[in-house]
Amino acid sequence: MIRFVCKSVIHNLVVTKAHSYCEGSIILDEALMRAADIMDGERVLVANVTRGNRMETYAVSGERNSGIVETSGSMSYLAKVGDVICVMTFTATEKPEEIKRIDLNLHKKNNKL
Repeated sequence: MIRFVCKSVIHNLVVTKAHSYCEGSIILDEALMRAADIMDGERVLVANVTRGNRMETYAVSGERNSGIVETSGSMSYLAKVGDVICVMTFTATEKPEEIKRIDLNLHKKNNKL
């Protein structure tokens, strides 16, 4: 049986920019995406700790080591500048016990490793 399990989580990101005039997505620092095994264009679930909502979108690679966390399009109405969010990815597998989830906690680290 195939199960969907959490592959990676980046905890305590702070949104640095939000704008509604672009296609909906979330731009993340390339270094964070690499560390969390998130591919450019990969589907992500975003939990807004500040506002208590969740939304699904795709990740776009931003400047490496910049600390960028930028929401655009409809995402910008759900996650605004200064909001604390978590970004999660999932994978489908027949062997969920073999998945080693990546947990990155960036509390008070300016969105950097």
